[in-house]
Amino acid sequence: MTERMTETTTAGAPLYWRCYTHDWRPPVQGGDPVCTGALPVTLPPVRLDRSDADCAPGYHACLRPGAALRLGGLWPDGRPSRLVACTLSADAVTRGDKTRASGLTIVREATADEWQAALGDLHAPFGAHAEAL
Repeated sequence: MTERMTETTTAGAPLYWRCYTHDWRPPVQGGDPVCTGALPVTLPPVRLDRSDADCAPGYHACLRPGAALRLGGLWPDGRPSRLVACTLSADAVTRGDKTRASGLTIVREATADEWQAALGDLHAPFGAHAEAL
């Protein structure tokens, strides 16, 4: 399935994707909500590890929304994830299908078409069964 995204950049910056729980918490590490839901929002800077490690300190996001869903999960806390479009600071480093940076701005939530494309990408390895998923 070909991904259909509304936009691929925001004011010249590449658009990345990541997930949050229904109440705006990071799905893997947990913790406090990162925002109230009023968007766009720029999160406070964090330490960035520029090493070759796949998982290391920094805000993580993916260029493909399907990859963000694979990493963050569809139902990490028993409720549906929020898939969001975001931009990363200029110090971003890419490792595999993840990019991490010291700064992140959540621009908006994914549209219905973007969700559909992301789910198609996530389920593509299931071949003929992907559509049923």
